[in-house]
Amino acid sequence: METRRSKPKQTVKRWPLLSWVVTFIMVFSLAITFLGWGLKTTAFNVNFAKQEVQTSGLNKELATDLMLALDSYRSDLGIEPGKLLTKQQVNEDIILAVENFYAGKKTILDTKKIAKQVTTNMDNYLQTGELGLGLNANSERYLALKSTVTTGIQEKLAWNLEQNANINDVQTEFMKAKQIVDTLFKVGLTLSIILAVILVLLQGLRPFNWAYYLGLAGCWATVPFYLLLWLLAKYQIYSSFIPYSARTIAIPLEKIAVAVTASLQATVFAGVIVALGLLILGIIGMRFQQKVGHYGIHMAKRR
Repeated sequence: METRRSKPKQTVKRWPLLSWVVTFIMVFSLAITFLGWGLKTTAFNVNFAKQEVQTSGLNKELATDLMLALDSYRSDLGIEPGKLLTKQQVNEDIILAVENFYAGKKTILDTKKIAKQVTTNMDNYLQTGELGLGLNANSERYLALKSTVTTGIQEKLAWNLEQNANINDVQTEFMKAKQIVDTLFKVGLTLSIILAVILVLLQGLRPFNWAYYLGLAGCWATVPFYLLLWLLAKYQIYSSFIPYSARTIAIPLEKIAVAVTASLQATVFAGVIVALGLLILGIIGMRFQQKVGHYGIHMAKRR
């Protein structure tokens, strides 16, 4: 009977050395997973980018390029560039450009569509008399002017964008980084799941042991990561990460980097809270089980 009653030693850690090795590896896999997930939902997420393009002022920088392309036609048409292309149209064109950028399309800014918008606006202003040319919509001179504007706008837009910010070069570097992040996230997540299963198998039916090791790995992975992000946000050294090809849009890109860092901090902080919760639960649960086990052994000896 004593042999049967002296059994409760369920709190003893099974395979402690191997469990520590698995936990150590999991630290890196969890860190990679958090980094990948954070970047996938911010910098490499088109919806996040569309929102930040507007709040960072990047749309204003690109709108300036559009207006510069139209400014040379001010004297020919007798109308302000802002009327040839409205703010709403500019914003729609830039949002579409962001979507094309993230989709990996070679044609990022649809210059043909923009030229079409301009000539349509020209037709509308001609009918209302605001264009001030005194021409008929079907006259050869007006049709020739529209053709010149259409060709000229496309060429000037391409030239201005090439000079001020080679978007295609930025896109090439961006797509490479996106592919790396996608791969890292998949590898980190897969490895973390495998290691978690191994820990469960090593520790057997001991949920508090699972919580302890998983929480420990989570804390080691998230706390240093959070501190690194905090330092990055504090000293704002984003310029060293922005490629030279970004040129004049570097400042708006830095603002986007600030937003990305803030979002990453929130994600990692949530991970810190979860990891600490698991670790505390594991420690308290294991201590409680130890006391229960010792009490069972003590009572068995007394009997």
